[in-house]
Amino acid sequence: MVNQTLLGLIALRGGIMASNNLLRRIYHTLAPAIRIAEQTTRPLFSDRYLLYTNTGITVFLSGTGDFLVQHYDIVQGRQDYWDPLRTLRLATSGVFIGPMCHYWYRFLDRVIPGRTIKAVSKKIFWDQLIFSPVNISTFFIVVGIIEGQSLKSLYQELKCKGPTLFKAELMIWPPAQLMNFAVVPLRFRVLFDNTVSLGFDWYYSHVKHNHPSGDESEDDNNEKFINEIHINVNESNQRKDNHSCTSDDKNNL
Repeated sequence: MVNQTLLGLIALRGGIMASNNLLRRIYHTLAPAIRIAEQTTRPLFSDRYLLYTNTGITVFLSGTGDFLVQHYDIVQGRQDYWDPLRTLRLATSGVFIGPMCHYWYRFLDRVIPGRTIKAVSKKIFWDQLIFSPVNISTFFIVVGIIEGQSLKSLYQELKCKGPTLFKAELMIWPPAQLMNFAVVPLRFRVLFDNTVSLGFDWYYSHVKHNHPSGDESEDDNNEKFINEIHINVNESNQRKDNHSCTSDDKNNL
């Protein structure tokens, strides 16, 4: 038993050393490219251009998320062709959400400075309690206005679909923001946010265009109810016809 434990520890140590060596090789291979990327992008992440960089990243990845979900729906047969105007509408939401994220992260760091467990936990709590609902609402309001939705329709959609997104965010964002607030420098937080958000932007688009709103759900229920009535009436008529045919056969006998 002791020998097996020792062998396991030796194997684990060997695996860790091999992994470290592999990571060092990868780093040394990519180091020149990393240095070039840092030198090229350094001005973009300077205080002078950071707002524009964060906004551009958010616009690009918001549109990319919708582009991906549309092509997934095409492959699944739920959609016939790519709608570029829809992608443009989703990307436009990034014009508003990007600056919001930019200033929100700065505000949090000013109000709750530091990277201690207590400070990071507070940031995550206020991020989910305040910014997450504001972010979801902004998304639906901006896209709804561009689509020409009425206030009543917009409110109904937000009321029905907003909680779905908020519940999903509660599962994804606390662990992601733990890394973001504890490790990632402030100037790269919107970039990290949007990198994680690429998959979530896909989900935003899916909920926006495939998840039924309150009115749609009511219409679906009404349609199902009407279909059930038709089915029951048809079955009743069929039973009457069968009964009539049986009676005629008996009379003929």
